[in-house]
Amino acid sequence: MAFTLDRKLLEIIAQGGGPKQKLITMGMANWEPHQLDDEIDAIPPRRPAMSWLILPCDEKLIFGPQPVDLWDMCVQRAVENKTKEITNKILNSNILDLISGDLLHYYNTPGDFINLINFANSLNLNLKELDLKKFLIHLIDSGYYKNNTFIKNNIYKYIELYSLKLMKGSTSKNKINILYNESIKKIANMKKYNLDQESIMIDLKTKLFNG
Repeated sequence: MAFTLDRKLLEIIAQGGGPKQKLITMGMANWEPHQLDDEIDAIPPRRPAMSWLILPCDEKLIFGPQPVDLWDMCVQRAVENKTKEITNKILNSNILDLISGDLLHYYNTPGDFINLINFANSLNLNLKELDLKKFLIHLIDSGYYKNNTFIKNNIYKYIELYSLKLMKGSTSKNKINILYNESIKKIANMKKYNLDQESIMIDLKTKLFNG
C-alpha cells in the first residue's frame, strides 16, 4: 500500500489506468519537523502526545464500499481496540477469552468491563456463552436492574447497543428506529417522573426481543 501526490498517476487513473484498488482523497495538513513522530510514537525520552487513534491496516475498510459513517466506524473501532488493550493489561488476560464479542462496545471503559466480569463471576455467569440479546433477557428476567448498581447504571447502554445492532442488520430499519426512539423516550420519562421500572423493562423485552 502506498500514498502519493503524483499528478501523473492521478491523470493515469482518470484515464482508466493505475492500480486496481485506489482511494482518492482531498485535504491538507501541515506538520513541523518530527511533529507527527512525536504525536504517534515519540523516540524516548520524549513521550508521545497520544493525539491519534491508531488502527491496523484494513484493505476492506479502505478500499471497500465507503459508508456515510466511515469516520464514526473508524473512531469506534480504534476506541474499542484501545479499551481492550488497556483492559487486557489490567486483567493480565485477553478479554475475548472472558466475554462474548457481542458484549464489547465503545461505550464501555476498562472499569466497566472489569465490573461486568466481577458481576458475572459473583453469579457464575459465563459471558462467553451469552450474546447481547440473551444477556439482556437474563438481566431483565432476573431483575438485576433493580438491585445491582453496575447493572442499574449500564443496562440502558446495552439496550441502546442492541437496538443499534438490530437497525444495522435489519431490512426494517424504520420500524426498529421507531421502537428504539420509543424505548429511549420511555426510559427518559421513567427517570424524569419516577415511573415503574419493571413495567418499562417488560415492555422493552416484549417489543425489542420478541417484536
